[in-house]
Amino acid sequence: MKKKSFYILISAMSLISYGWLFFNVQAFKKADIQTINVCFFKNVTSIPCPACGTTTSVVSLLEGEFEQAIMKNPLGIVAAILLLIVPIWLLKDLILQQSSLHTFYIQFENFLRQKYIATSLFAILLVNWVWNILKEL
Repeated sequence: MKKKSFYILISAMSLISYGWLFFNVQAFKKADIQTINVCFFKNVTSIPCPACGTTTSVVSLLEGEFEQAIMKNPLGIVAAILLLIVPIWLLKDLILQQSSLHTFYIQFENFLRQKYIATSLFAILLVNWVWNILKEL
């Protein structure tokens, strides 16, 4: 992916993610949004996807409920870390006119393409998916 496209995409994803998180934090304060389901996969199949519960997990983290965050979906921890690091890194690159985030992305993508790494991550996601199904998210 070209640098400019990458930074536009990451900027848009960061803004959308923070907007979605803000909406959910407000919705959790006002009412029980457990009935709102935006997961296309779950809406079609009635089976939760591996990422189902990630938003709820991040909201739980914001409320200081670390154990509940892990129980909802451990991917929420990863998402929260990315929500903290990526926008700061993005701003740093913008201010200093660097492309270190893009360089890291390319290196990390190449790392993930290694057979054993990809297989291990796939297995972890599969286990998380089975766990989501068993929890009846």
